[in-house]
Amino acid sequence: MKKILISIVSLLVLSVPSFSATLIKVGIAGPLAIPLSDEVKGIDLALLGAKSDLNIGLQASYFACVSDEMSGIQYAGLYARATSMKGIQNAFVTSSEDLSGIQLGFVNLAGNVKGIQLGFVNVASDVSGIQVGLINVIKESPLPVMVAINLKF
Repeated sequence: MKKILISIVSLLVLSVPSFSATLIKVGIAGPLAIPLSDEVKGIDLALLGAKSDLNIGLQASYFACVSDEMSGIQYAGLYARATSMKGIQNAFVTSSEDLSGIQLGFVNLAGNVKGIQLGFVNVASDVSGIQVGLINVIKESPLPVMVAINLKF
């Protein structure tokens, strides 16, 4: 009986981390990470690519970062993508469906923006904020294309 009880308690203790979010995730790319978790509330670092469904905190990689829901800072050398982004997104190319915060990149792509896009090319469907760059596009605007600065509130 004692062995069965110890086995059950051990199984429960070992399975608890799989149900909660990870504090620190480190890896090479996507599925090559320790621990393998889709939810990170803390730091997600990867050499080639970081991927998570939910990330609250920092997600960083030399090449690419991808997250469904991102709150915090997302940084990648080449490409950063978040379906829902709240915070700062920085990469050569940034992409988000819904952005509340700042996009910094050579090319910034977004659906709805509440905040700032800073880059060489900024493209958004709708903006409540500012675009600063050489080419600025707000598809749902009376003046959809502007040079240098584009505003819509």
